[in-house]
Formats: sequence, C-alpha cells, structure tokens
Amino acid sequence: MTRIHQLIRINLRILKKSEQNTIAVVSLAYILKVVSAKVLNNVIYSFTSLQPLAYRTSLNHHYVIKNIKFWLWHCIHHGLNEEKADEASDNFDIRPKDFSLYSLLKDSQYWAAIKQLSLNETPEGKLRYKAFSSLESFEKIIQKVLKEQETYLKKYIHKKLKFLTFSGYSDVEDIYFELQYAGVMGLYKMYPLFDSRLHLTNIYKRSIQNFGCNQIKHHTTQGRSVLDRQADGTFQSRKVSLDSLMSVDSTVTDDYSLCGEDDNLNSLSYEGIENKLDSEKILVNSTGNERRLLLLLKGDYEKSFSYYLKKNGHCDSDELFDKMIKSGIHEYVSLAAKYLGMSIYEAHIYLSKLRAAMQ
Repeated sequence: MTRIHQLIRINLRILKKSEQNTIAVVSLAYILKVVSAKVLNNVIYSFTSLQPLAYRTSLNHHYVIKNIKFWLWHCIHHGLNEEKADEASDNFDIRPKDFSLYSLLKDSQYWAAIKQLSLNETPEGKLRYKAFSSLESFEKIIQKVLKEQETYLKKYIHKKLKFLTFSGYSDVEDIYFELQYAGVMGLYKMYPLFDSRLHLTNIYKRSIQNFGCNQIKHHTTQGRSVLDRQADGTFQSRKVSLDSLMSVDSTVTDDYSLCGEDDNLNSLSYEGIENKLDSEKILVNSTGNERRLLLLLKGDYEKSFSYYLKKNGHCDSDELFDKMIKSGIHEYVSLAAKYLGMSIYEAHIYLSKLRAAMQ
C-alpha cells in the first residue's frame, strides 16, 4: 500500500481500493499544483461525508510533499518510464511500495495537464519549471536562501512580532526558527511552480509574511486574543506551552499502542531548525487526528470543535480551555479525543510518546 493510500485510509476511512485510487490520483495532481483544493474536496465528498481538511493537511507531511512530490516531478519532467523512475527513486529516498504512484498518475485523467505543465516554456524558449535531480541538490539551494535571508527575517521579527515575546510564551530565537521553517514549508508546497532563484526567494519571504500575519491575527483578534495585559503593564499569555501539556498523568498501561505504518518516514530536514523547534517538529510529524489533538490541547480555536462542545452542554472551546487548564485538563483531553474519534487510550499513549520524545 502506498503512503497516499495509507493517508486516505487513516484520515478518510475509505477501504475500497478503487475509491482509494480515485482519490490518490487527484491528490497527486493537487500536490503538483494542477488541480485546486476544491476539486480534491469534491472528489472526496463523492465517497465520504467526512471533512477533507485533515486529509489535505496530511498531504503536507514531508515524505509526501518533499520525497514523493520531488521524485514524481523529476520523472515527469524527464519523461522517464517506470524502470527509469524506479532507478531515480534512490535519489529521493522513495520506498518501493510507492513506485506504483507514478504509473497510477500516468494512467489518470490528470496526466495530460501535468505533462503540459512540465513543458511550459519561458519567453526565451527554455523549460520554465525546473526538476531537481535529487533532494540534496534542492536542499543546497535552500541552505543558501536561509543564509541570505537571515537579516530580512530578523528585521521582520523585530518589526512585526516582537510583541509575542512580552507574554513569556516565546522568545525571539523560537520565533525566528518558526518563521524560517514556515518559509521552507512554503517552498515545498509551491514546488515546482518557481522559475528562477529570485522567484524561489520571493516565495520563501511571502510564506514567512503569511505565517507572521496569521500569528498576529491569532494573538490579537478581539475575543480570541491570547495575550492579557496585566496591571503593571506587562503581558501574560493565556496559552500554555506544549511542555506543560505533556505532564498530563496517564493511568493507561503500555499494552496499548498507536497503529501506523512507516511513521519514521516523516523525518524533517535541516537539523538546526529541528533542534530549536522540538514541539513544532512533533506537531509536523504527527498525522491527521494526532496533529489536531495537539492543536486543540494547545488551546487553538477550531470552530467545529466549539460546535461539538456546545452541542454536548459545554461552553465555547476557548472558554472551556481556559477553565479546564486550571482544574480539569484530563476531561479536556477526553473531550478532544472523543471529538476526533480517538479512544482515550490512544490519546494518552500518544501524549506519553510525545513527552518521551521531548525529554
């Protein structure tokens, strides 16, 4: 079973192979920037009533958006047959189970549009969208961009996001690496749609700006502000760090474990960033409902979760989080797990694994 099929099974609970194949090919077209999220959503809704957001988020896992995507584009761009595609897979760390994705894509209705994209030319007659021969070749370029944009990033933080340090929840260094990581993820998501080094750099900077704007909105929007001004004029955060959440006691034994194939495939690049963002790294590596659980337990607002809480006699998620973080975080974990369709055993075992990974 390919990694895409696994994600379909886990996040959409679709088990029929033909239906998985249909969603898989449109998913590949989606990550290759040929179809929109709306098209992908419509295909998913034709097979299930489950919301597609968790599945779409899972397509941002590094193995999918980086390894599989870069390998596919290399094969498409150079017109490789299946045998040559298998040979090229070593340069992208593709596992054998995923070799069939290339054939699946070639036989799909999206192949003509994808092939046409690969043949797009500049006014000078050169192919517009480059295909890298290996992950290493692309990472070298990113390393140069990170170095060149250090000054820009530091100025952006001090100009736009310095207020986040007033709460004691973050410091400048943490914010720096969060933004840097957001910029790198923006490049992965946009690939292959950049036609020059300057274009790539601009996408990196725009991704940073988008992430920064979302942070500003999240922390300052009236009614959802997570910064409280104290009597002495200082600021204190209403949010709690992931570290404190990991101290949740669990009475669950080690007999329970989370099921999942090839979890180690979701490894990140750029060790310097990872070492500074342990909690963020764990978030990114988490799949589907695990990631959503962590976000809910960090106090992040989710409209549908608030609706679920109100339907079951509770207050809005923001208000309930503020109350339970002081008195009943165990109950909040249980509510979040139930909302996501997870057992309380899965939730506590997962939190235990995170706590161990962060030590």
